Amino acid sequence: MFSSSITDFTNSVERYKLSLMLCSPEKLEQVVSFVQSRNFSVINFGREVSQFIATLTSKKYLDIEVNDFIIKLLEDRKTKINDSINELVVIYNLGILLEPSLGLDPAKLLKEFSKTSCLVIIWENQIDNDSILHWPTQKNKYCLDFSGVQLKNLRYAI
Repeated sequence: MFSSSITDFTNSVERYKLSLMLCSPEKLEQVVSFVQSRNFSVINFGREVSQFIATLTSKKYLDIEVNDFIIKLLEDRKTKINDSINELVVIYNLGILLEPSLGLDPAKLLKEFSKTSCLVIIWENQIDNDSILHWPTQKNKYCLDFSGVQLKNLRYAI
């Protein structure tokens, strides 16, 4: 993983435009507030997806409906940064995406989105091999595997 500036990142022509802002759990709210103060769109996935699920009258097609909702949410919340060639969205609180009942492949979904737009993940947990995001207590059970993608580190770049 290497550091990049937000300008370089939003002007990237790489296949995947996927980046991390690493922080401690204690600093998560501070980092989210900082990013919002820069007028970047920030999505709390846990809150947004759970609120959407609560509105559904039937859970018969839950996996399809949630997948479609996530894609629409990301598309609707993209932000243009100055004269950059790519739009940007920042996300955090991703645990709900790994809920087995949703039947999602969150890493694939997020990688696919990052082909056309810049995606920044605020991550307050652990990372292995510069590409596998996981929770400290569930390292071997739940993870987001971005192997094959060179994640950029925006920790000090915004």
